Amino acid sequence: MQEELITDVMQQMLIFLDNTQLKVLRQVLERTLCHYELSHAYGC
Repeated sequence: MQEELITDVMQQMLIFLDNTQLKVLRQVLERTLCHYELSHAYGC
């Protein structure tokens, strides 16, 4: 679930960030999300 969320966020940010910035974004998301338990909500 965490990987799916990270991928979705990164895909949406592709037009705004270059590859270096995307790499940093991935690292930040991985570090931050490791402290949370994620579940998928439908209909958002």
